[in-house]
Amino acid sequence: MPVYESTVDNVLGSDAEFQAYVQDYEAAILASGFLEVAPDTGQLNPLTIAKPAVVSTWAGYRIYRATDAMAPTKPIYIKVEYGVGAAVDRFAVRRTTATGTNGAGTLTGVTSAVGSIHAPSISGGGTGMIYGGGNESHMWLMTWDTGQPTHCSFWMCGRLIDQDDGESDEPVFWDFFTATSSSTLAGAYQWTDGSTAWAVNSSGVYEHLPNLGHAINTGGDVNTILLYQGMVYRNAKTKVFPFLAGRAAELPFTDPAGSQFNLNLWGASRTFLAIPFSAVISGMRIAVLWEE
Repeated sequence: MPVYESTVDNVLGSDAEFQAYVQDYEAAILASGFLEVAPDTGQLNPLTIAKPAVVSTWAGYRIYRATDAMAPTKPIYIKVEYGVGAAVDRFAVRRTTATGTNGAGTLTGVTSAVGSIHAPSISGGGTGMIYGGGNESHMWLMTWDTGQPTHCSFWMCGRLIDQDDGESDEPVFWDFFTATSSSTLAGAYQWTDGSTAWAVNSSGVYEHLPNLGHAINTGGDVNTILLYQGMVYRNAKTKVFPFLAGRAAELPFTDPAGSQFNLNLWGASRTFLAIPFSAVISGMRIAVLWEE
């Protein structure tokens, strides 16, 4: 599974530094191959976009679309806006998902609410990290600021996968993100049970958390008995989200290199990365598929 890793400047003092951050963030979005840049007109140019000079201002947007086998009939479009937040030298990102676009940057069809993915409230300092990964069914992206834990953020979206083999064959689109200390699981969903229209569901899915029990742990200081997975039951099969949930005690995090562990899960031995769920050092954590 492709994994993107880059060091970024947390203090944006120039257009060039803002451009570099946009380029790295987009590279992380595209790293898994699940999303690509759509051909919509009116999109910003990551090489030339100017950094906003006023707080809480968006410099422009990019439109991304799903590339998987279900995209032609069950498309996914994501509008990502890049700018600065409450501090003019801090990078900010928000996203909106939809089932279509007019080709000029306006989302159409079933459209989600705008969600703030990355919005630090105060100026930071030094450098940070951007990590991105996923596979043909989903993408995930994390920003990590060791000096300001509440400036960390996480975003993940994609299709459900089959519990038996980990393959994506259910065209449900889900979207999950955390910025500062908040979290949301929401998105547009299309079941393959004869439904003809997309339905928006913003709650209730992540509450399905069956105990994984004694899954095989082959690395990392992880308590597998207390890990959980998001699950739904559709079309006589169990479908899951490609991440696990747990408390900080079960999913300790130091850095990506030291926070990976293996589980015999979803039909194969898979490597996961434990990361903060609520963008702070303590509290809830999730573990994303790091590589297969």
